[in-house]
Amino acid sequence: MRRIALSAFVFCMAGAFGALAAQQLPPGWIADPTTGCRVWDNFPLPDDRAEWAGPCVNGYAEGVGTLKWFSKGANYEIDAGQFAAGKMQGHGTSDEVSSGEHFEGEFDQNRPNGFGTLTNKSTGQVYSGTWVNGCFNDGVRKAHFWQTAEACGN
Repeated sequence: MRRIALSAFVFCMAGAFGALAAQQLPPGWIADPTTGCRVWDNFPLPDDRAEWAGPCVNGYAEGVGTLKWFSKGANYEIDAGQFAAGKMQGHGTSDEVSSGEHFEGEFDQNRPNGFGTLTNKSTGQVYSGTWVNGCFNDGVRKAHFWQTAEACGN
């Protein structure tokens, strides 16, 4: 009987500690399982996993590095450049593996902001110019990257 009670206590405590760990990472924050370094995911999927190769300061990706995103075990995105407090900040690149989209330019708070170029390798479309919060609009053409089409008015 003691063994059962002890096992039940250990199981409950493990659940409580697991719940505490989950509370420490609000939705959107994902920790690299190897380094524990946290990065921001604008549109997290339940099974997203991140691998960060770069400096980690106070538990967050910081400085120049490379971030690989995985879903269901498959690498779907590779981001490289400057990070601050777990978010892309400054110059960087992002390659969407499945869609063939490549973005190079300036980021602010994990969204394209400033001059940048989005190239869709499969369609040949190129959107180059000023981006605001992940939205491109040159008066004739509109595009979005790391932002919803609705938020960009597309």
